[in-house]
Amino acid sequence: MEEVNVIGKTVEDAIEDVDRAIDRSLASGAETLRVIHGHGTGRLRTGLREYSETMAAVASFRGGGQNEGGNGATIVVLK
Repeated sequence: MEEVNVIGKTVEDAIEDVDRAIDRSLASGAETLRVIHGHGTGRLRTGLREYSETMAAVASFRGGGQNEGGNGATIVVLK
């Protein structure tokens, strides 16, 4: 599983990083991408998940499992 860490970034900067990570993941044949955004105020988590709903390359997404970072991460399933 590929991953990108966007902790401490603005939502806009995090979206740019996630876009690049999705492109790299698709190019490498990865099926999933773990986006590490941390817990904090939840602004990054919410912004990234809302953005993920609009992306053609994203089949689905979910909060991380206990061994994947919990709610401090989002697992993106790629098409």
